[in-house]
Amino acid sequence: MRDELKRSSAQWPWKKKESKGFFRGSRSYLQLLFKCISLLHHLIIVVRMKVFPRLLSRCRTSSERDPLILLSREAPELVNAEYTKNQAWKSEKDTLGKPPAKEVPLVDHCKYKYLFNFRGVAASFRLKHLFLCGSLVFHVGDTWQEFFYPQLKPWVHYVPVQQDLSNVRELLQFVKENDAVAQEIAERGKDFILRHLRMEDVSCYWERLLTEFSRLLAYKPSRKSSYKQIIQKPNRAEL
Repeated sequence: MRDELKRSSAQWPWKKKESKGFFRGSRSYLQLLFKCISLLHHLIIVVRMKVFPRLLSRCRTSSERDPLILLSREAPELVNAEYTKNQAWKSEKDTLGKPPAKEVPLVDHCKYKYLFNFRGVAASFRLKHLFLCGSLVFHVGDTWQEFFYPQLKPWVHYVPVQQDLSNVRELLQFVKENDAVAQEIAERGKDFILRHLRMEDVSCYWERLLTEFSRLLAYKPSRKSSYKQIIQKPNRAEL
């Protein structure tokens, strides 16, 4: 993936990229996750299994990303954003009244100057990949984090966006009017990933984390004789 994105980035330098925001993804489960847990807990207490399907249907999707999709329909010159189908999709109601869009490979995201990253049920896997396009990353919210997030600085490596997207139109207009500033931020974001998030960096982090964690164990772990060791040949080109 890393090498493919580097090639796509070279194919789509800043001056060739389309000056608009871009997002493809499904509606998120996250916003309703805790509500669903509460609903299911209530279900267990009342033991009324006939209401299970109705409760579960209320846990399908979240509207957190809706403002960007709606802005795309209102101002397509600013952003190209559509919902794709996920496992919870039941009808066009889940994609705001329109058929779900086709998924777009990450390498094709590089055609656009401004790429949006949203949290999901956990931290978004795509964030580190979006930077490699050489595009400007719009990072929404900061609820979920991976280990390298604290090293990324707003307005240095990416553009921070409020969780409710209330400032997204203003931000898109700003970067369109300040192209040189936008390009500089995009270049710093890409450079950070290339320099500091190599496979050896990730491996080093996990080795140090697990080593430190092992010191907290109150017992000496042992491997059962029935366990088999699985060794995967490392691919340093991957993230």
